[in-house]
Amino acid sequence: MAHLTKEQRYVISALLKRGLKQNVIAKELCVSCSTI
Repeated sequence: MAHLTKEQRYVISALLKRGLKQNVIAKELCVSCSTI
């Protein structure tokens, strides 16, 4: 199980609101798609 920092969670939230797909966000943050 991967643990995300508060900053990573903020980035994920912002990118999801912009409509980016989970796999794109996962690549940017170097985490698994299932982590998103």
